[in-house]
Amino acid sequence: MDANITFRIDSDVKAEMSAICAQLGMTTSTAFNIFAKAFMRAKGMPFSVTIQEPITTIPKETMLNDIEQMNRSFGYALKNNKIYATINIGNQPHESRWSR
Repeated sequence: MDANITFRIDSDVKAEMSAICAQLGMTTSTAFNIFAKAFMRAKGMPFSVTIQEPITTIPKETMLNDIEQMNRSFGYALKNNKIYATINIGNQPHESRWSR
């Protein structure tokens, strides 16, 4: 048995949704039915509902310093645009160099 649901929606949202549904070859009623079925399958919202944090920009210098610090923790170092790694052969540390 079909049932009707009545609710309020912003007129601009309704118009844009109707236009998108028309491009997809469906009605807004079909779109809401698809949402309702997905809601039932998920036992809640079929997508995450979150508060978006503003994107923070990390300065390039900070990123480069962080990368350099991380590389050092792995035994790598950047000198004059060349990557150096300290490796142990036996008990003696040796420095290897790779060009960028």
